[in-house]
Amino acid sequence: MRSLLKWMAIPLLAVTIVMTVWVAASTRFFPLTQVDYERGHKLFQTRCATCHAVDENSVAAFGPDLSRIGRDAAQRVPQLSAEEYLLQSIVDPGAYRQAGHHGVMPEDISAGLQPQDVLSLIGYLMTRGGQPDGRRLLSLLHEVRIPHSQVQEAVDLAAVEAGRDLFLGKAGCAKCHVLRDLPGHNLRAPSLLQAGSHDLEYLRDAIRDPSKHITPGYGTTIVYLASGKIVSGRLMQETEAGLVLLADTNGVLNRIEVPRDQIDVEDDGSLMVFPSTQSPMPNPAPDALKDEEVEAILAFLKSMR
Repeated sequence: MRSLLKWMAIPLLAVTIVMTVWVAASTRFFPLTQVDYERGHKLFQTRCATCHAVDENSVAAFGPDLSRIGRDAAQRVPQLSAEEYLLQSIVDPGAYRQAGHHGVMPEDISAGLQPQDVLSLIGYLMTRGGQPDGRRLLSLLHEVRIPHSQVQEAVDLAAVEAGRDLFLGKAGCAKCHVLRDLPGHNLRAPSLLQAGSHDLEYLRDAIRDPSKHITPGYGTTIVYLASGKIVSGRLMQETEAGLVLLADTNGVLNRIEVPRDQIDVEDDGSLMVFPSTQSPMPNPAPDALKDEEVEAILAFLKSMR
């Protein structure tokens, strides 16, 4: 009896070995792909949130607002579905730019990600105003082409340190740009914690001619009241009840609520609310910073990643 059981066990063992090999081989030829929207959310926080807002009550710092991108993406490029447009925007940001936004998104923002990471990020973005479709996401798996990281630039440590000292001291940048990720750190001015991702010429313009490219959400809004008074500040919120401005008065930030019925109107009935073409960032006098000092500050900013 024992010998019979022994001989019966041999075929069972053989079947088990064959099944194990087949399962192992199947994962090789048919790799498992996991699309995880929660992981996509985490990737967004680490790679995208510095420039893009996904909360309807927030203002995007640099890039377009993405609070409704799951809906809007399908309307950007006629030939592309929402998922295809988002894929293109992530792996090839220069292929299409939304009107009114300059190209400062790093071309290699997706470098180092796996294809399933990109799909997870797209899936999360689709939840912002849209509905993700797992089948359509997986159909894009073989179209994900991750770009290689750009060649790293040499860093002049002496210039970076000199730029840091200027940033914190003579140039006065640190009065508005806080280099710590604390609550409210970007209320007065855009965060520069990822400034190194931006084009060098764009950063140079931001110092020498700050009104040339006013960061969306950080311009000054001027409001004319029916009483004859004028109020101005950074527009934080607009509702049916009115406007909420953030004004800097002698270094103190004040929240100003402007009821809609107190705003003066044009002859056509439109509210007298106008964006200023002048950046709130002070334009330095020509002799305030020497060219070599500006270059040192740029070296410091480029190190901020």
